[in-house]
Amino acid sequence: MRTDDPLLPLAIEQIGLVVFSLIGWTGIHLSLRRPVKWKLRRAGTKLKVLEGLVRKLIMVLALELDLAPVRPRSKPPADEPCEHTAQTPDSIEIIAFPRVRQPSLSLLPSPMDFSVGKDLSQLPRRTTPVHIMARRFSRRIVALQKVLDAPEVHAKRLARSLHRIRKAGEPKPFLVASSFPNGFRPELSLLHVGLTEKLRAQLDLWDSS
Repeated sequence: MRTDDPLLPLAIEQIGLVVFSLIGWTGIHLSLRRPVKWKLRRAGTKLKVLEGLVRKLIMVLALELDLAPVRPRSKPPADEPCEHTAQTPDSIEIIAFPRVRQPSLSLLPSPMDFSVGKDLSQLPRRTTPVHIMARRFSRRIVALQKVLDAPEVHAKRLARSLHRIRKAGEPKPFLVASSFPNGFRPELSLLHVGLTEKLRAQLDLWDSS
């Protein structure tokens, strides 16, 4: 799938429709309406499926990109002041504002830990307040929408990361065989099958020797 492939805007449109339906169903966009916990849990499960679908979409775009060699940035000499520094008057002080953490969707698959962990079944279960669940769900929506708004930018960023991993001789990402769950639009099920086949074909070209 290339960036000019007509399937790309169709995929973004279909995923966006489901995201908007989840927002309207949970009611997190209404300040006077308090979301319900069971709706947030069910919507969070569906959003997790959409996140995996978007990861596959960006991964296919990244593997098909032909990256140009990155030019090294030229640094000014140490004895010469920067242009902006030289033009700044002495009476002006530079004020640094704290950076607000922006929600982001992790596109690379998380490393799997096969070690035996502790048994957490005996620990007491704590219920999460509904406002915290709504805040987490909203952040996931914003992070997913950021990727859908600029898929080419995120695909290039992921392609550079994959290039470094491939150049280091690390094994290729493992594609887990999974079926698309029920309860979604049939277009998304067809998109899941098509992206899986494209991703499997691209990973077969990965030199893992």
